[in-house]
Amino acid sequence: MEELRAELQKINKELFDLLKKRREISRHIQELKPQNGPYPHWDIMREKELFDSMKEQLDELSNREIAAFSLIIEDHACCGKMGVYPEWSKAEHLGGEFDILQQSNPLLLKDSSRQKLPLSENFQQLFDMVEKPHENH
Repeated sequence: MEELRAELQKINKELFDLLKKRREISRHIQELKPQNGPYPHWDIMREKELFDSMKEQLDELSNREIAAFSLIIEDHACCGKMGVYPEWSKAEHLGGEFDILQQSNPLLLKDSSRQKLPLSENFQQLFDMVEKPHENH
């Protein structure tokens, strides 16, 4: 099992490195785009072509993997600017307001500068055990 975990850790690092590289390339592309229209960083036809070309790979992904890929595209296209690309993660296209972090694993957010999630009592107890493992034995 340790060998498999080490392999996963190696893949995680590769994924993070690729995400960083993708973000940098996307940022450069966004700088080159004309800044007009309701969403200046969104070219609906280009996005359709991209997804059409990836149909086989997309069909192999789980719903969560599709959601993660959508979030990556959204994050990289926005380049930290609001209103330049549709905010699918906030259900903007559905006429609602939603924060995707509410569906994130709270352990990912625990030691970050991001907003902490309000946890149910059961999960709060589990997280307390993680925070203070020496007190729980």
